[in-house]
Amino acid sequence: MNSLDLIKQMVLVDVWANDRVLKVMEDASGKEPDVARGLLGHIFAAQQIWLSRLQGDGRTEFEVFPKRNLVQLRLEANNMQGLLGAFVQGLSSSDLELEVTYSTIAGVDHSSTMGQMLTHLFSHGAYHRGQINQQLRETGIEPPAVDTIVYHREQAKA
Repeated sequence: MNSLDLIKQMVLVDVWANDRVLKVMEDASGKEPDVARGLLGHIFAAQQIWLSRLQGDGRTEFEVFPKRNLVQLRLEANNMQGLLGAFVQGLSSSDLELEVTYSTIAGVDHSSTMGQMLTHLFSHGAYHRGQINQQLRETGIEPPAVDTIVYHREQAKA
């Protein structure tokens, strides 16, 4: 598998994992922890931030930890699925090596390749989904399995 195919697969895994977490939270009927909602909102906010940087729009002011209800989170999940999917589908393998200069929210300038930025975006989401699952478990809600290998096993059965 080449790097571009791996990035495309990472989009699918990310969408699947976010959806699984969100479904469990929706099924919890208001018993989901506020922290879990906040972390999921942060995942989507970070995706917007990194996508903005990848597209070179130059914005540096973002709401990094937005407070969202489950309906808003579902809308953001669907929106980011479409935006990220479309962006990645439009890339070529050579695009992953392109250097992108951007400013952090703190105003510090950096330069990274598109591949590095996308890899960070997906690992960032995985990190916070782990935190969400811990919060769910501590609240007595059974968290979903969101490991990449579980995704691959499910796809193999489909």
